[in-house]
Amino acid sequence: LIALLLEDYPSLATDKARLIALIVTNAYESTTYSYEEENGFDRDTGGGMFNYQNIIDHYNTAFNYTNTNGEANTIFKFRQVYLTEGQNLRAAFASIAKANGNSEDTVFTDYDMYLRDPDGNIVVSVLDSSTNVMMVNYVAPSTGYYRIEIRQYSVLKDTIDHTSLAY
Repeated sequence: LIALLLEDYPSLATDKARLIALIVTNAYESTTYSYEEENGFDRDTGGGMFNYQNIIDHYNTAFNYTNTNGEANTIFKFRQVYLTEGQNLRAAFASIAKANGNSEDTVFTDYDMYLRDPDGNIVVSVLDSSTNVMMVNYVAPSTGYYRIEIRQYSVLKDTIDHTSLAY
C-alpha cells in the first residue's frame, strides 16, 4: 500500500515525516483495545489499520515543517482547527530521527504535542520523550476552534529537523 501511495504521490518519497503523519492520522481506529501509550498509540495495534482512501482524502491536511531553532522549551508550530460538538480529531506529529543503523546512535529532538480547547485549556498532552511520532485522538465536547500545539522540549539534535503535522 505504501508503494502505491508513493506511486500516486512521488513527493512523499522525500517527505518521510509527512508520509508517517498521514498514515498514522488516517488509520482506522481499533475498537478492540482501549489502552493507550503515552505517545497516543494503542499498545497492541499502534495507530490502527492502514486506510489508503483516508490518506488520499486528507492529503492536504498534512503540513511539512523544517526546524533549525536550537532553543529548547519553545512553541515550534501550531494549527487552529474548527471542531463541532462530537467530532473526532485525530492528529499526528512526526519528526525524522537521525540514524546510522545502530539503535544506540539514533537521536531525535524531543517534541511535545498539546491540544487546547476553545478556552485555551490543555485537554490532551503527549509528552513521551522516547518517540519521534505522536498522536492525539480526541472527541470535542463542544463546538469551537481548538489549537494543536507542538512544543520543542529539548535542544535541536542536529542542524535541521524535518517534521510534519497531519490531522
